[in-house]
Amino acid sequence: MLRHRNQALLHLDPVTKPPKWQNSLHDASPYLTIGISLAGAVLFYVGLGYLVDKWMDTSPTFLLVGGGLGIITFFIQLYRVATEMAALDKKKKADQKERGSSESI
Repeated sequence: MLRHRNQALLHLDPVTKPPKWQNSLHDASPYLTIGISLAGAVLFYVGLGYLVDKWMDTSPTFLLVGGGLGIITFFIQLYRVATEMAALDKKKKADQKERGSSESI
């Protein structure tokens, strides 16, 4: 009997392809963290501005500055993620095209 669910995976033949759901999860993994990282950038700077406002006893001055920095950081990260995803998609399509042409030979 199997002691652990993943123990069955240890007995797979290396030639055997992983299940389709694992491939789908692997393909989706870069997209799963986008929302958290983008929201984290804004929340970090807004929180930092809030703390500086509390410390210096200023009203919403640093909160607004932190919000502005957070929004700028958000768009910089969004641009980076978009370019990385586009490059990954382009590479994946090129690999699929290459595999398709080599299989037809």
